[in-house]
Amino acid sequence: MSDEYAGGGLPDDTAGEAAGMCGNLVEFGFDGSLEGVFGEGADFVLLGEGEQTLLELVKSIRDGAEDFASIRGLGWMKNGMPFRTAARPVMRDLDAMPLPAWDLVDIESYRRVWLEKMGISL
Repeated sequence: MSDEYAGGGLPDDTAGEAAGMCGNLVEFGFDGSLEGVFGEGADFVLLGEGEQTLLELVKSIRDGAEDFASIRGLGWMKNGMPFRTAARPVMRDLDAMPLPAWDLVDIESYRRVWLEKMGISL
């Protein structure tokens, strides 16, 4: 695992704080219309593989940045208009990513919401 991804690249004491810094995010892999998601309340859209994009976004917000044009794979409202940066290259070395922290996820709640969204009732 690379040092950049270890702990999300943020000190442990700021990781929880960072989770709330970005406002409303649209999930990774989004490739639809930016106008629609911003109309629904999104603040940022992570385009394509968003892991590195999210890390750079959180660090930028934490550091007080107001312009995010250098972050590849990101969409947001800029001067009242939807704006997107260049696509981020596809990650080739998946072993550089940490394993998911499943211990931090309420699996039953996640499962219930997923089943509802998929139209599956038990």
